[in-house]
Amino acid sequence: MTLVLSRRRFDDTARRFGNAVSDRTHHLWVERRGGAWSVGFVERGRWLAHAKRAAGAHGLVLYVHGYNTRQPAMFERLLSVERGLKAGGFRGAVAGFDWASDGVVYGYDYDRQDAARIAPGLVADGIRPLLAHVAGGDVSVLAHSMGCYLAAHALAGGGPRWTLRNLLFTAADVDAAQLKRQAPWGRGIAARAKRFTNYHCPHDGILRIARVVHGNRPRAGRAGLIEPARPPFHDVRCGAQYHRDVAPAARGRVVSHNWWFLSPGFFRDAALVLGGADPATLPTRRPTLGGDQMLFAGGA
Repeated sequence: MTLVLSRRRFDDTARRFGNAVSDRTHHLWVERRGGAWSVGFVERGRWLAHAKRAAGAHGLVLYVHGYNTRQPAMFERLLSVERGLKAGGFRGAVAGFDWASDGVVYGYDYDRQDAARIAPGLVADGIRPLLAHVAGGDVSVLAHSMGCYLAAHALAGGGPRWTLRNLLFTAADVDAAQLKRQAPWGRGIAARAKRFTNYHCPHDGILRIARVVHGNRPRAGRAGLIEPARPPFHDVRCGAQYHRDVAPAARGRVVSHNWWFLSPGFFRDAALVLGGADPATLPTRRPTLGGDQMLFAGGA
């Protein structure tokens, strides 16, 4: 079974989750049985105890999905993330944070509003309780697309001191300027994450549209960080890896935004990061002339 925290509203009459925002976080166990997903509610303490056991001495990573994602699609993506990280060598636990995306392309603005509204719940019901239960406080967040926007919002919040082991962004739909070290979100990430890795790809067609939507402001998941990265910030170029992993005939707007989850090379690199490897010596990367790094992990 897979552990999920959900902020979607549950319809007691229909006995299913919808796409509206819930005012509380549901603790779930999910399992695919045949072609359908079985979803069970779990008491909070029991959920956290299971997370602690599953993480063992190897940590836990919490996956945060992007926009235009209905719950069954989120479960499928979470399963891909879990399998990919395990195949890459990660020995810890993988859980998911399921926020109330409408699951429709034209719902971009509504999803963005909901992501900002839900962001405090990622900390209050996800990160902080897990930090208190997982051995050594070894908790990381892996976010994709608008999930990065939600996570950045969450880390910029105030409150008691806490620190993630790792924060990993893929295809981040976040203004690159907001991640500068002296920008509010950049300061929040520097204070709340021992290591921040931004994976970006210049061929991302979805983020090319998002840049236009946001007044031509570069997106961090396409342009990268717009100032030189220095620890704990790490900027990883992935355009060459995209071309290695995705055949020309398969390249398209949606694939260019989601290809990470089909890339053994990406998962191998992420697993090494989550395992605490030194970024400077990762066998999955090469230095660039600009002083940052590129993903170079072989083909699929």
